[in-house]
Amino acid sequence: MSLPWFRLYSRIIDNDKLSLLAFEDRWHFVAICCLKSNGLIDEPDSNLRTRRIAAKLGVQVRELDEISRRLREVELVDEHLNPVSWDELQFQSDNSKERVKKYRAKRKANGLSAGSETYQKHLPALMERDGGACVYCRSKDKLCIDHMVPVAQGGTDDFDNLAIACKACNSGKAGRTPEQAGYEIVTKQAGIALSRYVTVNVTAQETDTDTDTEVLEPKGSCASDDALKPEHICEKWNEVAPTIGKPSIRKLTPERRQLLKARIAQNDLDDFVAVFAAIKASPFLRGDTGWRGCNFDWVFKKANFQKILEGNYNG
Repeated sequence: MSLPWFRLYSRIIDNDKLSLLAFEDRWHFVAICCLKSNGLIDEPDSNLRTRRIAAKLGVQVRELDEISRRLREVELVDEHLNPVSWDELQFQSDNSKERVKKYRAKRKANGLSAGSETYQKHLPALMERDGGACVYCRSKDKLCIDHMVPVAQGGTDDFDNLAIACKACNSGKAGRTPEQAGYEIVTKQAGIALSRYVTVNVTAQETDTDTDTEVLEPKGSCASDDALKPEHICEKWNEVAPTIGKPSIRKLTPERRQLLKARIAQNDLDDFVAVFAAIKASPFLRGDTGWRGCNFDWVFKKANFQKILEGNYNG
């Protein structure tokens, strides 16, 4: 599918594969990405396709064969000159009508109005709070309203979830939280508002309905001494907590025991290992971004545990 633009990530400057290439081949790779974006690379193999690609790169056909070989050696393209991992890094549609249609559908699915009137009314107050500039880069050009927790992830039109952003940052963020997109909120009041929103709305909303009152037994034989038990999870939490600035727990209350039994019944040991590793690796969950809501009771609520496991908070 042809795209009028493609995503070139800033980390490409540190790409070890590219650093192995001569400067002209680095340009050749970028040019091939352009040709992949406009659809030429996806055309059926033929002499005409090969000549057209060579002409676009400004080289002879025999030179194109050598360029292809060098790029394949460092695993940047395949034998058909397709950039490796292209589909993982690109969006498949840039049709504005389709984007609007999908966006409105997501809003309706989240119980929000399809239009923008419910959050556009906050524009004057947001401009005042954020100093009339993008909260991510401080640009004052082509400003719009950004949902810091995006609608696609359950974000609402609450004032504390909204911020002023330039269109470049808003587009680059692309359905992700600032942390997921690698964005720093440089406007203090916007950062405070996001922390408050996540704590009051996201955390409470996700956990209030997660009572785990059903009687659940852990996977495996509960009679076995090596079965995973709530005590094991508490011990591991108290081992990890001091290393990431989290409070240890002093008492395994009946409520906590029931909560952990529910998680143990629904997950295996590898899942718990993955969740603890994710917490240690995520700046957001560690509290580096200012949000301090990630504690023992929050982590083991059903919705939060699953989101951590699925990598929603990975930085």
